[in-house]
Amino acid sequence: MITIADTSSVAFINGIRFTSGMAGKVDSTVGINLHLTRNNVAESNNQGINVTGIRAGSTALTGQSGKIDISALGGNATGNSANSNTSAFGIDGDINGPHLGGVNLHAQAGRADSSGTGTDAAANVSAEGLTGDISGDNRAPIDVTGIAGSAIATGSGSAGAEAVVDGLDSDVEGSNYSIISAIAKGGSASADSGFADADAAAKAVDGDVDGNNYGTLTSYTRAGSATGSGTNTVRARAEGIGIYLDLEGDNIGTIRAEGYGGTAIANADAIAYAYADITGIDNGLTGENKGQIYVKAQGGSARTSADKSVEAYALAIGSKKGMGSNSGSLYVEAIGGTVQGSSSSSQLDASARAFGVGYITPAGVNNGNGVSGQFTNSGHINVRAEAGSANGTDDKAEAYGIVLKGDTNLHNSGLIDAVAIGGAGSGAYQVRADDNNLTVTAYGIRFGESLRASEGVIQANNPANVTFDNATLYV
Repeated sequence: MITIADTSSVAFINGIRFTSGMAGKVDSTVGINLHLTRNNVAESNNQGINVTGIRAGSTALTGQSGKIDISALGGNATGNSANSNTSAFGIDGDINGPHLGGVNLHAQAGRADSSGTGTDAAANVSAEGLTGDISGDNRAPIDVTGIAGSAIATGSGSAGAEAVVDGLDSDVEGSNYSIISAIAKGGSASADSGFADADAAAKAVDGDVDGNNYGTLTSYTRAGSATGSGTNTVRARAEGIGIYLDLEGDNIGTIRAEGYGGTAIANADAIAYAYADITGIDNGLTGENKGQIYVKAQGGSARTSADKSVEAYALAIGSKKGMGSNSGSLYVEAIGGTVQGSSSSSQLDASARAFGVGYITPAGVNNGNGVSGQFTNSGHINVRAEAGSANGTDDKAEAYGIVLKGDTNLHNSGLIDAVAIGGAGSGAYQVRADDNNLTVTAYGIRFGESLRASEGVIQANNPANVTFDNATLYV
């Protein structure tokens, strides 16, 4: 067991560091506990800290099954270019074989105040459980939390209180049997004339899962609050993804991605962003969803006094590029936020857009996202969009259960629910076909529903492209 627990004046700390020529073998009994708070008495303006459990470099680790437990807290920095950034990494490198040990990591930035100096203030946090590949299965929890601090900048300086968190920053080349969790919370940023950023971004897996997911993958983001009084952008955005690339096997477990925009206030001629953009699987699910996928995006509050872009929309997507088939549960919800701008502004966005499988841009462009060929749904796809308000008026809401990217044969013995609540232009469809040919061999409906393409079940630019081929009706 390697344990360090103190208040440190050191900026960079490693539990174990491999140098050139060292073998990457760590005995299975070795655990690492690092619990540190920065207290740099020599430099009051530099209270940042960087902590790593195992820094492997180019040497892949084998035989490491001891738990890594890390907490890192930045100090309180004042003065010129005040820095309280906090970075923490469980294992910096690859694992050759399965991951068996587990990583529990909590990183939090402190307070940075550069008042009176005209320079930047930084209280950002960056945290990663594992930076490299796992060449086998993941069989131990990876639990990572990053919380940004408070940044105050006067004069021309910018203020940063952003949180960026990855559970695994690469691939699982086998299957996932455990928990991979990434939680990011933005802080508080205030700037007189520079940028003010309080974003939060999290990915459970920032790569592929080559096998199946039997465990739980979680991405949770909550942006903070940002206030600016100059002409530079003010941001409190939430961006989250369960799996950034592909899940190449089946989802038998749970994928959960949830995000909430923060508060962005621009007191002068500036852009303000407080949107939420959340996706379960950003590329696609090659196999079948047999488990649960839950995605929720909720926009925050954005305000400017100028005729500038103000965005607090919500975008929620289940599996963007597509899915092999679905026999499980897919729930996707988008809730727009609140935006306020000048009375003449035409750049206000508090819309809500929710997609179960596939994605269409606001301009109606597909870009190869959705299903084609044979698609079977015997489970439940449930999408819901509720628009927010723009200068007191309800914005637009859109909800689509399945989007087609090409000609498709659909066998739907399950249920697809799509609900959109909003103002002018809002709409919801269980299936969006656009110009593609759709052949339906089975369809499940609730009592009172109609299968006519004009009534919210199937959207098609040309209804003649939709064919029911001796279809079985499931009620």
